[in-house]
Amino acid sequence: MIFIAKADLLPTFKKVYGKLFITAFVMKEIMRPLELKFAAPEIDKITKSKISCIENLLPKEIIEAKKIAAANGIGKGEAESAVLFKRGGYDTIIVADVRAQRKLREMGVYAVDLVDVGFYLAKRNIMNPRVFALRLYETAHYRSQRVRDLLGRP
Repeated sequence: MIFIAKADLLPTFKKVYGKLFITAFVMKEIMRPLELKFAAPEIDKITKSKISCIENLLPKEIIEAKKIAAANGIGKGEAESAVLFKRGGYDTIIVADVRAQRKLREMGVYAVDLVDVGFYLAKRNIMNPRVFALRLYETAHYRSQRVRDLLGRP
């Protein structure tokens, strides 16, 4: 969500998705720079946009997420998102980690990378995927291999 805010894409995401459901842990990760007294204008954008909806996990789900993270070598945030997905009521998980995306898909979780969202926006005639990738690259400093490939950069 930080990359989305830095690239000034929150209004686009809100238009397309309405709300982005996240766990309390993911929100804590988002807020971490403020706790450390770092300036982070993107966090203010996230809170003002009212796009995030926090979903609390049950204690047994938190334990399950820890096991998933350890067994698959993915972050706690991605693992908690997988638990939410498996709980039901969510159709897609958006991640900024292609390796985590692959692991989540191996577990039967429909996960997409940020670049996939750019292609989805293009299908809906909302934004060109290269423009989307350029905003991630230049404004948000998101430099994944997929973004670099799409932009023709090393």
